[in-house]
Amino acid sequence: LSDQRYSDVAQLAQQFKQQHPKSPLLSSVEENLGRSLLAEGKASEAIAILKPLADDASPQQAHLPYTLALAQIAAKQYEDALVTLDAIPLEHASADVLAGRLVAKGSALV
Repeated sequence: LSDQRYSDVAQLAQQFKQQHPKSPLLSSVEENLGRSLLAEGKASEAIAILKPLADDASPQQAHLPYTLALAQIAAKQYEDALVTLDAIPLEHASADVLAGRLVAKGSALV
């Protein structure tokens, strides 16, 4: 993602899903695809990828609903973003997610 080769990410993710449909790494591949779509400005597509991941996230995976909320904000789904951000389990979230959550809530409220 750091090289901004978003079309490569989508292609590689599709190949991985076809070749390894039951891999324990599939959710990580999906997350990277969602983040790539978001970075590419395709917020609605990112939401479609990230929502199931965020819905199934463990408390230790607070970054997943946070990333979903960022996509919801990008798609101007502010109410949904606030609900998503409020549902993040704070006791397990990293300092980055906690700080980002506050900034994202501010963005969604403005």
